[in-house]
Amino acid sequence: MAFKTKVKIRMKDIQDIVRVSDAALSMPFDIDLAIGHYIIDAKSLVGMLSLLNIKKAIRVVMYATEEEAQPFLRSIQPLIVRA
Repeated sequence: MAFKTKVKIRMKDIQDIVRVSDAALSMPFDIDLAIGHYIIDAKSLVGMLSLLNIKKAIRVVMYATEEEAQPFLRSIQPLIVRA
């Protein structure tokens, strides 16, 4: 069974992009970023650079249980947008 954990984040600069990419690279599961109908692999720094000027919240989809996703979520905590 495939599990998905989702949150929304807002990245304001290159340091935020690198923070998310580095955190994603250290995880054993896939992580995608979705904005509109575009999906970007969070482990691809080059792909993530296309989000540099995006001011809207970006949906993060982790293909893991919420428990498995906790280390990643802690790493990106300051970027998470509360609904």
